[in-house]
Amino acid sequence: QLAEKFGLIQGKKLIRRKQALFSNPEDSLRVAISISKAYEKGSDRYWYSYIQPMRRYLSGCRDSYMIYGCLDRDDGFAIPYSLIEEYKEEMNVTVPKDDPEKLYYHVFIKESDVGLKLRLAKTKREVALDEFKF
Repeated sequence: QLAEKFGLIQGKKLIRRKQALFSNPEDSLRVAISISKAYEKGSDRYWYSYIQPMRRYLSGCRDSYMIYGCLDRDDGFAIPYSLIEEYKEEMNVTVPKDDPEKLYYHVFIKESDVGLKLRLAKTKREVALDEFKF
């Protein structure tokens, strides 16, 4: 649903390429989608992992977005690939000892009195997500 809705906004039909990876037929727009349930414990309402296959896929196209969805909400957040790549430097990362290729970044979204925010754990910076909402 998120891919369909975002495609309509962009004026391009998105086709599923793999489970969470989509592009238009010309491959000039790519998106990766990650979904989280709502968590009740702690300040972070939603938690995602930003994984290597998503990064590789998005890096292959100029116009690409990481889309975050929330199971209990009707909207999503489309963050441009170049920006999420900048943010990852401020995120916690897990590097499995047995396979460093499977490293992933921890993406936290928290609720605040002014809406949802991306919480960058290493720097404790919070980024309002309103401009990315669709």
